[in-house]
Amino acid sequence: MLEYHKNVFFYTDDEIIELSQTIADIRNYYTHYDPGKQRALEKKFDNINLIHSQYEGILHYMLLATIYKEIGIPSEVIKEACENYRSRFGVSTEHLFDGPGKDTSPFN
Repeated sequence: MLEYHKNVFFYTDDEIIELSQTIADIRNYYTHYDPGKQRALEKKFDNINLIHSQYEGILHYMLLATIYKEIGIPSEVIKEACENYRSRFGVSTEHLFDGPGKDTSPFN
């Protein structure tokens, strides 16, 4: 998918290989709880529990870009939409659905 979106996300070939392998390792770890994948991920990252949050954005934007591209939206519009997505409603996406009573400030 990263290769499919080279005209939207400007990753080098080496970055695509590295991201693809890491995303596959994360998926395999969380799907199969493979101890070998866990050790490999622990070597790359300080805290295995925080790994998914580091790649959530990339996967989210790839999903959006794929949907937009498949319905015929031009690449330039997709790039702009992905760049502006995180603050579209004045707060980051992490805070959009926190629910009542929670602090939704993007500065916390």
